[in-house]
Amino acid sequence: MIRSLVEHCPDRFTIDVIDCGAHVLRRVGADEVEPLPDAWRGRLGGGTEFSFARFGPPELCGYHGRAVYLEADQLLLDDLDELAAIDLGDADLAAVPFAAARGDRPAFQSDGHLSSVVVFDNARCRGLSVPAVTDAVESGRLTYGEAISFSVPVLALAAVHIAPLPVRWNDLERRQRDTALLHYTDTSRQPWRRPGHPEGRRWRRAYVSCLREGGIDVATVDDAWRRGGVSRRVRTLARVPPRLAGAVDVAWQWCERIERRTTALVAMTRPHVGRVVRRARAAVRAVAGSSRARP
Repeated sequence: MIRSLVEHCPDRFTIDVIDCGAHVLRRVGADEVEPLPDAWRGRLGGGTEFSFARFGPPELCGYHGRAVYLEADQLLLDDLDELAAIDLGDADLAAVPFAAARGDRPAFQSDGHLSSVVVFDNARCRGLSVPAVTDAVESGRLTYGEAISFSVPVLALAAVHIAPLPVRWNDLERRQRDTALLHYTDTSRQPWRRPGHPEGRRWRRAYVSCLREGGIDVATVDDAWRRGGVSRRVRTLARVPPRLAGAVDVAWQWCERIERRTTALVAMTRPHVGRVVRRARAAVRAVAGSSRARP
């Protein structure tokens, strides 16, 4: 994701990573590391370790200008400038409504939004802070689902209005003709975990390019592999010489294709093989019985 951001992000933008595990903010392209607000400590996790971090960008920007919240399981395919400058009208933030989402869609609350891509007018979103939202969830005024989906109750609580973001800025699993951001949201088949994703090749190309450019170190990938976050293939690609990563990936892809076809062939022939084996066994039993019956 970071590589695609750098590729499609004008120099006037700063890219910060909210590292929830270390409770710090890391600036991409610099050695700057700042602690996250103390009031956030122990409050960012939910369904994921970063669930409530999506409410943090306005505060991190000092409630000035605009902020765009994105997540790590995405690829940016178009200029971020267009997204950041989108017309909010009278609204305070924007996200793709559940009702408009396209691609492979999970079950959503009808009045909610895909909060994995959000454009904030920071000065107008003071009520939508990490402490305010987590307090409301802990006290029972909001459910976790209502909060995370930017549904009507959380918007009312924060006294903010949301505008619909064009759906091409958060396409789920499948790239459309006008897709500007591709979101690999289904954790059961994300291409860094398992083979077979329809847009897996696109992600692997970005990953191999990042390896060639030195954007990912082996220790980081090894740690992710030990925690079950990436597949053996992804780990292997990080451990070969960067100039060979592309060739190794192609070879691995062919091996997977052969394996799938072999598995399919075995599945197709298994019933026939079973019948042959049964007939052979019956013939053997018949011959054995005939032999025993002879004087």
